[in-house]
Amino acid sequence: MTQVETVIGLYGDHGAGSGSRTGRLGVTEGEEAAISVITDLLHWLSAHGRDGDDVLDRAQVRFEAEVSEGSW
Repeated sequence: MTQVETVIGLYGDHGAGSGSRTGRLGVTEGEEAAISVITDLLHWLSAHGRDGDDVLDRAQVRFEAEVSEGSW
């Protein structure tokens, strides 16, 4: 299990609207948990005086580079 799956799973277990009875998230539940994670990260960035849009842009660039390299 990757770190991402662990975090998404935690949000799914404790986040709003979790309907998972088996402890494993479905795709829709996982997507909602991912949105909650991203939202919380944006709140954290804002609280620390950081620009969430800039961070999201940088993350997107890193994501695209990793996908094109096949490194993830």
